[in-house]
Amino acid sequence: MAAREKPSLSKSSLLESIIKSQPGLYVLFDQNGSINWWNTRLEYYTGYLSEEIENLKIFDFVDETDQ
Repeated sequence: MAAREKPSLSKSSLLESIIKSQPGLYVLFDQNGSINWWNTRLEYYTGYLSEEIENLKIFDFVDETDQ
């Protein structure tokens, strides 16, 4: 009898799947404000496409007086 195969889902892809399935907005950015990762809620709430978000910084979403 063959051993049961484990799914080949890595921890990082599992974490990404869990975060993407959540209803909240998740954005990861570095100390310079460059956006490194986001879920689709950022696109939904802002109206930006992923290609546009790649060229933005987190500060582009914050009013200048609050920066």
